[in-house]
Amino acid sequence: MAARKGIVEVERPTRRPRSKLTSDVELHFCGSLFKMNKVLLASKSSKISKLLQKNSKDDLSLLIPDTLADQESMELVDRFCHGFEVALSTQNVIRVACLAHYLGMTDSHWKNNLLSRALLFFEHNIVTSWENSIKALKSAESILSHAHQLGLIDECVESIISKALENPCLLGEPFKSNSSDDDDDKDDVYRRRKLFDIDLESEDLTNLSLRLYTPIVHTMSQRPVPPEYLAANLCRYASTWLFEKIGDDDDETPSCDTKSRREIVEPVSALLPHQTDLVPCAFLSEMLKLAIGLDASPGCKDGLEMRIGKQLDGATVNDLLIPLRGNAKAEKYET
Repeated sequence: MAARKGIVEVERPTRRPRSKLTSDVELHFCGSLFKMNKVLLASKSSKISKLLQKNSKDDLSLLIPDTLADQESMELVDRFCHGFEVALSTQNVIRVACLAHYLGMTDSHWKNNLLSRALLFFEHNIVTSWENSIKALKSAESILSHAHQLGLIDECVESIISKALENPCLLGEPFKSNSSDDDDDKDDVYRRRKLFDIDLESEDLTNLSLRLYTPIVHTMSQRPVPPEYLAANLCRYASTWLFEKIGDDDDETPSCDTKSRREIVEPVSALLPHQTDLVPCAFLSEMLKLAIGLDASPGCKDGLEMRIGKQLDGATVNDLLIPLRGNAKAEKYET
């Protein structure tokens, strides 16, 4: 074995410095070249094993379509093939599971293989936790299609929904209905500041991208999740992704940012519960002003106007100062 190592070092001086074994098979993932030991990888991967049986070339990159695999996941696969412990985490377990599945690293090929280890970690450490389910979802953004095929996305979503059903407070504290007729300016300023204040002490749904967030909230709306908690979470999502992104809202704001915010304001507005008094009129007013400024769809703006009209008794003068459509930055208002 020692002699063989010596030969490897002479014949393959370009091998990866940290590996003591020959990196004699080349794989392309995400446009990057990875060199791994042919024998060790084939012993764990049925896909590589079958390819090597039919092909004697060292470079298998032409035989394996480029797939999404980050460097960390590939390094973990390499470590596993070399017999080292693999440090699975909330952030990498879905990506590792997808890569292991793609490579055919199943128990039918090698006992206690990487896929079963990743899935076991997922079952014991991810879907049992609200925060970990959200973190794992975020980490799977680049491989959603493959993760969907494995059922991991659905399991995370179901875990989140079931925990929201058990404890709706995870979605945020509902807004309190207006019980005072005091329209003092200072109280109004404080109320607006409180409305858009975000306190994320733990991992929250509002950290998810729109394509992950909207299906979850839509499914929750079909389940017996209290609508006041859904409304609270939607408002927090808008505060995070819309109002905090505005900044000074000057003319130098990139058009792509405007487009992305428009793509958020429309579905978020549509998902708001239709019951009155669940969302403060102040928030609906701010959403409408933003929708006008972003030139959102007529349906979006009309829907917000309708919601505001149903709870005018809870509105202040400032809430009803809506810019004329097409004049969001001008001091011209509809009444």
